[in-house]
Amino acid sequence: MSRRWWRVWLASVSLALVLGACGNDAPAPEGTITAADIQEDGGAGAGSFTMVVGDQSWSFDSIRCAFGEEEIGQEGAEFVLSAIEDGLQAYVSIDAFGTSASIDDIEDLENPSVSYAAFGDTLAVDIAGKNLSGIGDFLDATTESPSLIEGTFAGTCP
Repeated sequence: MSRRWWRVWLASVSLALVLGACGNDAPAPEGTITAADIQEDGGAGAGSFTMVVGDQSWSFDSIRCAFGEEEIGQEGAEFVLSAIEDGLQAYVSIDAFGTSASIDDIEDLENPSVSYAAFGDTLAVDIAGKNLSGIGDFLDATTESPSLIEGTFAGTCP
């Protein structure tokens, strides 16, 4: 699978995990963030989140966070943060698949203006109460020759 398709697949899986029961008529587990939640209030939450990759920076003032399997609705899940604003989605996850953080242009998955992801051993995430921070080597998937760029993020969950 090419790196670009891998990024599209990872972004799709990430979005599906955050949206929980999207496209499913069955009720989502209590506390799960669903597509209806995000559409109903435009993704409005409280809190804040900032990500810096290389010399680029993005800030979100409306984020969603979920802690633990019960809230997230996924076995082995510990934490999920999602922020959608201005056609971009920032996403941080700690689950049975590992640790990941990304920011993606979700309006144009075929030719994204922004697509950075860090995961596994290239990423360190610290969560203290409702505050989180992280540092990692982010893969730039917008180029034909993907490269790693150091990035950081910090946020406060609502």
